[in-house]
Amino acid sequence: MSKDLMHVDLTPIKTFRYNEISNYKFQFFLLGENHQALHTPFDCKDYFHEIFFTEYTGRSIEVYGMEWQPGTLNMESDTFLMALSGGSVQLEGYAKSFQKFLNSFDNALRFKPTKVHLTDNPLIIVLEFSKEWTVGGPLLSAYTTAIRLAALYEKGDALEYLKKIHEYKDDEKRPADFPKFMGKEIARLDITLRRLAAILQGQKPECFWKEYKDTSNTTRYVHDLGIVNYQKFPSVDVD
Repeated sequence: MSKDLMHVDLTPIKTFRYNEISNYKFQFFLLGENHQALHTPFDCKDYFHEIFFTEYTGRSIEVYGMEWQPGTLNMESDTFLMALSGGSVQLEGYAKSFQKFLNSFDNALRFKPTKVHLTDNPLIIVLEFSKEWTVGGPLLSAYTTAIRLAALYEKGDALEYLKKIHEYKDDEKRPADFPKFMGKEIARLDITLRRLAAILQGQKPECFWKEYKDTSNTTRYVHDLGIVNYQKFPSVDVD
């Protein structure tokens, strides 16, 4: 993890008005040159699907308030910068957890390890992550799912950690300092736990954006093409 504080310019180059459900203001945004936000930050991680679908296929689409144009990202790069804003939660205190947990998934797939950068804003951290996570919706969705689940990780087996926090889907079992933005993904672990476990065993979905370039229903086949809805996602039994 980098100890040098990165300055992030939160003024978005592209401004959008999204149609989304808030997740306690835990928000995502990609950074471009000079670490400036490329777009208005969003709570719904599936907007990344529109971005990378467009960049990989050259086809601009508009879904739920976002319209992305190809060529906005430098697709020659082998990594991207993703900033996370914690809303009322100071993410700098969780930075080590994010890096260690996400590296478990990187290492399982032999991807370049995610590097976490602290910023001069304690609410925000920046992930420098491998381009390999972005080649298709289900794999990208697995990564952003892991991001939302990472905050309480300390050490040890990542799957055991997931099994432990799965118990927190019931509000009364959650610790007092539980980050509320994790709740949505913990509830989905009924479906995603076995799929994340497959990733941790080195399995990944073979699903690529180019397969959907000519689809007419971009909402279903792009925005919703994630770890939950993709039925061919590898899955393993979890005790």
